[in-house]
Amino acid sequence: MGICIALLLVIGYWLLVIDSILLGFKLSTNKSSKRKIIIWGLLTMFGISRFLSWLISISYCFYVGDEFAAAGV
Repeated sequence: MGICIALLLVIGYWLLVIDSILLGFKLSTNKSSKRKIIIWGLLTMFGISRFLSWLISISYCFYVGDEFAAAGV
């Protein structure tokens, strides 16, 4: 049961990352370089960084062998 929930979370996070990248490409077309940097910076902070922090904390949880380690990270 826990593996199914974890798999659904991984799929959801991957969809979030892919949507963030596609939105970044759509919003940054025909914009100045300053505007592109702002758009990609915001999308990196709000879309991609959450997935990466979750991925790092889950990896650390498996490395340590304690479920509470993921919450601490």
